[in-house]
Amino acid sequence: MNSLTYFFAGNNLFIPFSLILGAIVWVNTKGKECVKRLLLTMLPALILFLLFVGLYTIFPQTAETVKESYREIFVALFTQIFQMSTESISTMFDIVLELMLSIVLPLVFINIVVVHYYFESFTHRFDESFDKKVISFNLPEVFIYFFLGLWTIMLFKRFVNIPMSVNVLLNNLTLTCTLFYGLQGFSILLYNLRRKGSAISGIKLMGLLIILMMLLPGINVILVLALIGVGVLNTWIELRKPF
Repeated sequence: MNSLTYFFAGNNLFIPFSLILGAIVWVNTKGKECVKRLLLTMLPALILFLLFVGLYTIFPQTAETVKESYREIFVALFTQIFQMSTESISTMFDIVLELMLSIVLPLVFINIVVVHYYFESFTHRFDESFDKKVISFNLPEVFIYFFLGLWTIMLFKRFVNIPMSVNVLLNNLTLTCTLFYGLQGFSILLYNLRRKGSAISGIKLMGLLIILMMLLPGINVILVLALIGVGVLNTWIELRKPF
């Protein structure tokens, strides 16, 4: 097999392989504090991602060849569907490619959280202490500095030209860090529902939120931003009042 075959295989297997390695780490970090466990579970995906970014930076011609191969497939497929010019479809490809590259790590994070949460909920379905761990999920205060620092860089990078590889890496790190606060927002929401007497389980609440996000375009964005906002706000305002 030539080098291109390895690159294509790596691209296609990145997410499945990251999830498999993440599952292995999750199982072997049982008993660790939840935030540390999530960070360790995401570590294989981050290492693989950095490896791919590095390889594509070192071998720009290979990167361009792979990109153009995907472009040909994309153009051939969507030219017929949308009845648009080849140039328009090619421009659409560039936008879609940058978007997809920017959300690779967040997609891995979402898969890890959902799959492992359902797994742990089933495993501890008779253990009340598990629910207590979920509603007490709390990011360390130092995490806010990473969050604010990354978003500050994201703001200023709009005014300077940076390599695409650096841009993609920053986008992935920033969005993944932001999703951690969305997870904290979910925990706060569940806590306050319990505080008000609701018997809804965390697994049902997550399922409900997933359904709402899938079925309500536009509203789903507001819902995600609200959870993230609540998670960030908890850094300065205690949103988990005693029962």
